[in-house]
Amino acid sequence: NYIKLRESEMSRGSEWGRWDLHVHTKSTAKNDQFGSISFEDYCIQLFKKALERDIKTIGITDYFSIENYKKVKKFQDEINDQAQFNDDEKKLISKILILPNMELRISPSTGAGSLINLHLIFNPSKIEAIENQILNHIQMVHGNGNKYQLNEYGLKSLGRLYLSEDQLNDQNLALKKGVEQFCIPHTELIEVFEAN
Repeated sequence: NYIKLRESEMSRGSEWGRWDLHVHTKSTAKNDQFGSISFEDYCIQLFKKALERDIKTIGITDYFSIENYKKVKKFQDEINDQAQFNDDEKKLISKILILPNMELRISPSTGAGSLINLHLIFNPSKIEAIENQILNHIQMVHGNGNKYQLNEYGLKSLGRLYLSEDQLNDQNLALKKGVEQFCIPHTELIEVFEAN
């Protein structure tokens, strides 16, 4: 029976599905152009578009973070509570593969002088390990000699270096400035992945 099943699977051939691996969300760390829409309303629109276009896999992308991925995943996990979708749509939405796609900048810069944008697509079943064993070990060494971790605290601390004294208590601005400045050499990233 096993052999027959395997033969029938092999004769089925490839299955094609449409993927979109670079989807920024509401509250993305850079260039959020979604206006005043709530995150829940954003998710409703995201999944309605995914159904319209028969998207099978979505990479939720953000700079230096997988927090928005976790919010979209939570929305998907609780899709049965959403009145905006019928039962058939809910089944289809629950089958869409959602992947965390973290975008970061690495050096050395290109010949044009800009930093290289790198996308890290992680296994969604390894989120806890990613956060604790990978992200907390990625550090930027600033010109002042201090190290800043790739987490919210580290990014805000870095961002405060670029704020005026009257802006220091603005947490959102500190995070935004930290995201603008954070960059690591590619060798640092390699070392972190090899160690973990």
